[in-house]
Amino acid sequence: METRNPGQYHELSDLNSATWAATTSALFQDGKVANQIVKLAPPEEDAEADGKKSTKLGTMSGVFIPVCEAILGAPIFVLIPTVVGQGGCGVALTIAGLCCLSTFFSVLSMSAVATNGRIKSGGSYYMISRYLGPEFGGAVGILFSTAQAVATSMEVLGFVEVFQEIFPNARLTQNFDMQIFGAILTLILFGIVFAGMKLISKVGHFFLVCLVTTLLAMYLGIFIGDAEEGYKLSSNNLSANWEPHYDTGFDFNVLMGNFFPAVTGIMSGANRSRELKDPQRNIPAGSVAANVTTSCIYLISIVLFATVAPASMLKSDSILIINHGWPHPLVTQIGVLFCTLGSGIQFLAGAPRILQAVAIDGTMPFLKWFAPGVEPRRALLPIFILAMSCIMTGNLNIVAPVISMFFLITYSFVNIACFILSIVNSPNWRPRFKYFH
Repeated sequence: METRNPGQYHELSDLNSATWAATTSALFQDGKVANQIVKLAPPEEDAEADGKKSTKLGTMSGVFIPVCEAILGAPIFVLIPTVVGQGGCGVALTIAGLCCLSTFFSVLSMSAVATNGRIKSGGSYYMISRYLGPEFGGAVGILFSTAQAVATSMEVLGFVEVFQEIFPNARLTQNFDMQIFGAILTLILFGIVFAGMKLISKVGHFFLVCLVTTLLAMYLGIFIGDAEEGYKLSSNNLSANWEPHYDTGFDFNVLMGNFFPAVTGIMSGANRSRELKDPQRNIPAGSVAANVTTSCIYLISIVLFATVAPASMLKSDSILIINHGWPHPLVTQIGVLFCTLGSGIQFLAGAPRILQAVAIDGTMPFLKWFAPGVEPRRALLPIFILAMSCIMTGNLNIVAPVISMFFLITYSFVNIACFILSIVNSPNWRPRFKYFH
């Protein structure tokens, strides 16, 4: 490409508009400049073969509900009682506080980046790739879509585990029920997500009702209690449960690794940025509200669990809280299963949208086949295969640590992007959301 000195650019002001357009075109027709502009071009909303447009969602249905459903799955009912029983209330509050703070700061960074310009498809991938470069963005996008797929398998395995605890006689084989039930359930979730965002939003409202109903039944069961079984609020329980009661194989680090997946899902709203009416307004409002709401629910639940039963009961019975719902245990038992399904759908719906955004940008040419469509149905196929592969392990403890690492990497890059843009005083860094760290 021809080398130009600064004086030549000032001469452009004296040219007529036609000459200026021709000169500008010549600047970018050849060489790396044109390639980089094409490479970084924001993904456009491709029309589907049938010409239908994607459903536009607001703050509540597009961000707040998906984030709450993604975070409040099986862990609050099954995992937290175990964490409280093993680590005690003090350790559990410390772990929950650290995890919730890390996601809260990530939400603030994400909100700042999201309000610094127009956000299209890809959510977190779009933000990182536009500010740290397509190479970083592409790598993080693949990691994050993989994390979402693995998180889907975690929720499915959690569903099957709770289902088998509630209905111990519902068995098909001696050793492979987890895989069989998990595969069937994943196929059902695949069908819902494949149908499109309109159906996902409709079932999302249903799962939200199930979530609220289950939480209310759980809390009422705690306050009403069952004195005959020793399941009642008592300051003596809280005092005894404040210190750790670790069994072999458990310590602070193990509990932290097991708990962190419970707070992931904060980007479930941002991941569907393409379907939002006003992403710059919807993402900060919905994400911050959902993060604060779910964090409060976790912290309150930890204190209540430590107060309602001794550590021995919390450790020995993983569904202790579920079996004491009011007015009947079936309310919480069935409700937990639906909550887990709702969380799984949100993860499975977000993963292909990130993968499609990476494919549209062209940073990885071998992903080009996954780019077409308003609904990322092609991108859903590898996500489905990956989730099914994780389910074939049949072990929730294998899946959970993998999720923690992938989500932590993604959150760290969002925070790094916000930090770099702030500290270098970039002229194009003018976020409307001012409350970032």
